[in-house]
Amino acid sequence: MIYKNLELINKKVSLIGLGTGTFGGKVETNYEEGEDLTNIIKLAYENGINFFDTAETYGNGYCEELIGNALRNKRKNIVIATKFKPSNSSAKNITKSVDSSLKRLKTDYIDIYQSHWPNYSIPIESTLEGFERVVKEGKVLSVGFGNVTLSYLKKVTKIAEQKLPIISIQNEYSLFERSIENKIMDYCNLKRIEIIAYSPLGSGKYLKKIRNSNLIKKLEKKYNLTSIQILLQWLVVVGNVLPIPMTKNKLHLNSNAEFFKYSVEKNDLDLISNEFKITQKKILPKSIMVRNSYS
Repeated sequence: MIYKNLELINKKVSLIGLGTGTFGGKVETNYEEGEDLTNIIKLAYENGINFFDTAETYGNGYCEELIGNALRNKRKNIVIATKFKPSNSSAKNITKSVDSSLKRLKTDYIDIYQSHWPNYSIPIESTLEGFERVVKEGKVLSVGFGNVTLSYLKKVTKIAEQKLPIISIQNEYSLFERSIENKIMDYCNLKRIEIIAYSPLGSGKYLKKIRNSNLIKKLEKKYNLTSIQILLQWLVVVGNVLPIPMTKNKLHLNSNAEFFKYSVEKNDLDLISNEFKITQKKILPKSIMVRNSYS
């Protein structure tokens, strides 16, 4: 596994992390997979993955417990990023949430503490006050924001500047979801903000389209890599993001961990960008029909 340095927390981080969005249950807690999920988390670490992203909402906190139990003796070697839910975005609730997460994670500090989604009914100043407090207390090393727009990110960084550096944002990004390209990415590069990419493989929705691509088939043969390994390289090299693919499958995890065993040439990665280029269209909110589906 190849690593890069995250200066603000003074740690080396694997080029990909492990996402855990449905570990411990989607909506309600599911204890049945506990042993299997613990083994997946341990296997990720054994394969060189040391970045683990979770949230207090995943399995109603059970996911944090799983990570805490699986990696409690590896704490110095891993990076834990967790998130509080939007309703806990006030300074008062952040201090409560962080203590609960620390207890479940069986640690005395969190590497990156993140706002899961913006809560526009709570002033950003209150959120930043809570962040500042838990950082000052040593419970959190650095902070980040999830699912941000450019205007929201600019407002946050302007208020936080000097006092509290924002180390990361976490937004959806994949070959088929590229709305953060250009403006948000450029701003993050300017401010040296790490981009953590969730659903980096499109939650599996586009795998058939990817595997049917003649270009991808050609590159698979050329580099002796799977289509997923090639896409992970595209995300890291072209996107310059930290992808956190989620998997509960040991074979898939082993393959993900070896995604850089052969290096794909930059010009071939650029061909992928062009073949799957996305055209964005603005849609009026009243035109959107919401499905009664978790996904």
